[in-house]
Amino acid sequence: MKASLKLYNGTDTASRMSDDTVLMKAAWDKIMIEKSCCGVDSKIGDFNESGWYQLTGRRHHFPPACCPPNKDGSLMEFCPTIARYGDGCYDKIKDSVQALSTHFKIVAWTVISIALIQIFGITVAFCLCNAIGEDDYY
Repeated sequence: MKASLKLYNGTDTASRMSDDTVLMKAAWDKIMIEKSCCGVDSKIGDFNESGWYQLTGRRHHFPPACCPPNKDGSLMEFCPTIARYGDGCYDKIKDSVQALSTHFKIVAWTVISIALIQIFGITVAFCLCNAIGEDDYY
């Protein structure tokens, strides 16, 4: 994740980027905004090797996507250190994956349980059919 931050050129700098960095910027912005997180660890220095940090003249430590949006939904021009999201995106993504894993396990065990009940029912039905002899049919 830290290596991909080097390609991050920040919010609203699309005119100065290649296709790869546009995609990387869009991915990081989407993650940071949707997960309410900042960078990998939300530490000063996470963005120091990024293109965005160079474009801002090394004056700001966190891009606008690291801060909660304004009341009108727009992003701040720059994200002050004090206002940034305190959690890193690595932890947020890891927590999301763990939650999905837990949900998957619940669904899997439910499906397995239903399948076992069905197999048990079929087995009982065959046993009953075998127990009833042909003489019992009229």
